[in-house]
Amino acid sequence: MMEDLHKQLTPSGYQLYEHQKVGVRFMLSNELSRNTGGILADDMGLGKTLQSLSTTLANPGHTLMVVPTCVLSQWEEAALQLIGHKFIVMIHQQFLRML
Repeated sequence: MMEDLHKQLTPSGYQLYEHQKVGVRFMLSNELSRNTGGILADDMGLGKTLQSLSTTLANPGHTLMVVPTCVLSQWEEAALQLIGHKFIVMIHQQFLRML
């Protein structure tokens, strides 16, 4: 599965580092087992966006990503570059509350 993923990433100019491959394998193993679900949380700059989108690319239709609104446009841009329009559904809802 990881070799297929590598072939899909190469034309877009992306390449996973070893720690990112470990993260993608972990997320895929959770998605493909009874332990559905998981959280990828690490330090900033280690490639969570690429790892999460790579997981979606490797296992389409089975990944839910929730991101803060402040990075929504960054995620949208990365998703469009990496996987095109195939798997992207973005919902942004903002609630107003009176103080």
